[in-house]
Amino acid sequence: MPSIVTRTQLLELLDRWRHGELTERDVHEEAERLVEQHGLPELPDESPESIPVEVLGQLELLNHQLITTDDIPALTRFLQTAPGKEAEGWATWHEYWNALNLEDRRRSLRGHSYYAVSDETVQH
Repeated sequence: MPSIVTRTQLLELLDRWRHGELTERDVHEEAERLVEQHGLPELPDESPESIPVEVLGQLELLNHQLITTDDIPALTRFLQTAPGKEAEGWATWHEYWNALNLEDRRRSLRGHSYYAVSDETVQH
């Protein structure tokens, strides 16, 4: 079985993206490489490893999930969930995504060459 990607690996990746050392394409490609290396095992939410696996899965689909640098603080907080607090980390993670206005996000990314947004996917 492949090893699990570490929180440290993902935090470093996000930090490099936050500081402009990487583009969204770079992050996406690195996430794809990490998935090939580590896989994306299905884990219960109470497993500490479920958090980095979730983040890696999201970054692997970055352009389809419409993840931008605006999401780095939420991704970072999720990865920094304290041991034994996985349920709270997951709850906060779900709250963040449920509160996000995806229609606004789609509108703001329309025309961006890397994200999977077209005029047809944006509600007018």
